[in-house]
Amino acid sequence: MDMPSKSPPSAPSRNDPFPCDPFPYDPSPYDPSPYDPTPYDPSPYDPSPYDPSRNDSPASRPCRPTPRADGSAPPPPGRPVSLQTG
Repeated sequence: MDMPSKSPPSAPSRNDPFPCDPFPYDPSPYDPSPYDPTPYDPSPYDPSPYDPSRNDSPASRPCRPTPRADGSAPPPPGRPVSLQTG
C-alpha cells in the first residue's frame, strides 16, 4: 500500500528534528498536575493531637493511684484490692 500523505521513514520531517529518537520527551504523563491550587491542610485529619484539658483519657492520668474518697491510702499498684473486714 502506498500512502502519498506519509513520508518514508528514512526522510526526516520538518516538525521532528530527531526522527530516530524512540523515546520522545513528553512531560505530560510524568507530571499530570504540576500545580495544586489546594494547599495541604492537616486540620481536618487531626483536629486536636494533644488537648491538655482532656483529663479523662488514660494516657493523661498519673501512674500512681489516686486516693480514695474516704481519704484512706490507695492499694499498692500491681496487687488486687481486697475487701477490708472490720
